[in-house]
Order: sequence, then C-alpha cells, then structure tokens
Amino acid sequence: MATGIVHTNQQYGFVGHAWVEALIEGQWIPFDSSVAHEGSGVTYIKLQDSNLPDTLTSGVSLFLPVLELAGRAAVKVISD
Repeated sequence: MATGIVHTNQQYGFVGHAWVEALIEGQWIPFDSSVAHEGSGVTYIKLQDSNLPDTLTSGVSLFLPVLELAGRAAVKVISD
C-alpha cells in the first residue's frame, strides 16, 4: 500500500490519497480502483509505503507524511 498526494481535477489540486502497488517483473506498478485511468502518471506523489503488518492498529500513521506537508509544500508542474 502506498500513501501520498494525488492531483485531481474535481478538487482542483492535490489531496491525500492511498493506493496499492504490485511488484511485477521487478517494477512497482500502481493500481488505483478509485481512478478511472490506468497507471499513476505524474499526478501521484508517493510519500510512504507499507506492507500493512498485522501489528498495525491504525491506518492514521500511514498519512502522517501527508499531514506534515499540509500548508508547507508547493508543487510546481513543469512540462517536457
């Protein structure tokens, strides 16, 4: 499982988000059932990942890196 921020046109900016990734042929591939397109493109910024151990009692800790950025980070989009 990965957590970070994702750009969404519905929210007109970046929002906290979680998605899963699978290791396929040596590369981590994102899968996100809440997004209508395949792959992660440049709209996802992963801040943390976790294998979700059985000892995890709260998913809140997975979003702490997102909360640390709130109000302190700026994202500048540049094109090729």
